[in-house]
Amino acid sequence: MTSLARRTLPLLVLASVACGPAAETSPPGASAANASEPETEAWEPDPTLGRQIALDLCGRCHALEGEGPGPHPAAPPLPVLARRVSAEALLPRLEEGIRAVHPDMPEIRLAPAEIDSFLAFWSSL
Repeated sequence: MTSLARRTLPLLVLASVACGPAAETSPPGASAANASEPETEAWEPDPTLGRQIALDLCGRCHALEGEGPGPHPAAPPLPVLARRVSAEALLPRLEEGIRAVHPDMPEIRLAPAEIDSFLAFWSSL
């Protein structure tokens, strides 16, 4: 499990417990052995979701693949940026929210699970 997943897994588990449906009570006389326990899956960042986030938020200016220019000629391709800035260095900036560095760039704010998935994609570049 990646350090990013370990960082968010406890929060996701807590949120799913706190926000999940109310626990069902067994009718009197029902045995505990018959009660089904919900299975929990380990959450892992999804690079496919991360790519979609990059496409939605970055793709209008940056190329997501290759070295060539993207839709905005002044915007470097994401693979070039990924070589310059590691996922670990990008993490605190994403947690704070990336503010526009030029007029055409939107402010970027992501939820923790989106950040982890985006960074999984970023790391694959």
